[in-house]
Amino acid sequence: MKIEKILKCVLDEFTYSGYLISFGAVCIVFTSAIILQIRLSWQPLVIIYLLTFGTLLYNRYKEKNTDFLTNPLRTACLEKYFHFIFSIVLFSLLISAVILIFYRKVAALVFISLLFLAYILYTKYLKRTTRKIIVFKNICFSLIVSLLIVFLAIYYSYFLLSIPLFLIFLFVFLRMFINTVFLDIKDVESDKKNNLKTFPIVFGYKKTILILKIISLLSGLLLILGSLLYFIPTYSLILLLVVPYSFYYFKKSENKENFYLVNYVLADAEFILWLPFILIGKTLI
Repeated sequence: MKIEKILKCVLDEFTYSGYLISFGAVCIVFTSAIILQIRLSWQPLVIIYLLTFGTLLYNRYKEKNTDFLTNPLRTACLEKYFHFIFSIVLFSLLISAVILIFYRKVAALVFISLLFLAYILYTKYLKRTTRKIIVFKNICFSLIVSLLIVFLAIYYSYFLLSIPLFLIFLFVFLRMFINTVFLDIKDVESDKKNNLKTFPIVFGYKKTILILKIISLLSGLLLILGSLLYFIPTYSLILLLVVPYSFYYFKKSENKENFYLVNYVLADAEFILWLPFILIGKTLI
C-alpha cells in the first residue's frame, strides 16, 4: 500500500504540477527538429522546458480560484508553489536569457521574450475575449505553442519561409487545438462561471468530439500531403499514429470513471509520444 501511495503521489506531482506538459513541449520541438533535419543541441530544449513550466505555473496561479471548481486536486497540488511563483518565473527567464546571451542568440532572445509576454497577456487579458469570440483562447494558446517551432528555426537560423516549417507549424497548431478544446470538456463549470464560449459549452459533448475527430483527420491528411509532395521526410508519416490515439482517448472519455486518466494523462501524453514515434519511424523507414 505504501508503494502504491508513493507512486500515486509521484504521478500526481508529475501530472498536476506541469512537468508532463513542459516535457511534452520539449518533445514537440525535438520531434520537429528531427523532421526539419536540424541538428539539435540541449540549449533550446532547456529554455523551452523552463519557460513552459514557469508560464504554466503562472497561469495556474492566476486562475486558482476558478480552477478549484473543476480541478481541486490540481489546485491543492500546486499550492506549495504559489508562494514562490514569481521567483520560479524569474529564475526561468534569467536562466533562459543567460543561455541565449552566452551563445549570442540575440534574435532568439528577442523572440522568446515576446512569446513569454504573449503568454502573460493570454493569461491576463486575451483569454477573456472568448466571452465574445468562440474558442478564441484555444486559438491563442495553440498559436503560442506552435510558435515554439519558430523559436527553434530562429535559434538555428533555419529559413523561416520554408514550406516544411509551415507544415510542421500547422500540424502542431492543429494537434494543440484538439488538445485544448478536449480539455475544455472538464472545465465546463469554471468556464461557464467566466462566461467563456468554448466548444463544449456552445455545442455540447457529442458535437465537440465529432469536430475534434474531423480536425484530427485533417492533421493526418496534412502529414500525408507533405510527404507525398516531398516537403517532409517519409518517416514523418509515423506521426499518423496520433490520430487513432486521439480517437482512443475520446472514446475513453465517455466513461466518467476515466476522468483522471483521460484528462490529465492520456491527452497531454500524446505530445511525449511524438518523440519515440519519430525515432522509431526514422530507424525503420
